[in-house]
Amino acid sequence: MMYVFMGSIVTDIAMLHGNYQPSTPETQIAKWLMQGIGLIATVAVTVYITRVGQQALKQNVVTADIAKETIKSP
Repeated sequence: MMYVFMGSIVTDIAMLHGNYQPSTPETQIAKWLMQGIGLIATVAVTVYITRVGQQALKQNVVTADIAKETIKSP
């Protein structure tokens, strides 16, 4: 998802040198602002999901280790 935002921003930068001009400067500012907010939200959600996944994985590994030790010792 982050790559979509980055690609969109790169496209906008490339279009700055072309004939494409937004209808008003306010439109351009609003567009960049929304893209920035979207990128920040995407990064934040990615970091959050990664941390939650790592915690769940650690908890699952610890639970599996405890289960193995319980099975080994009668």
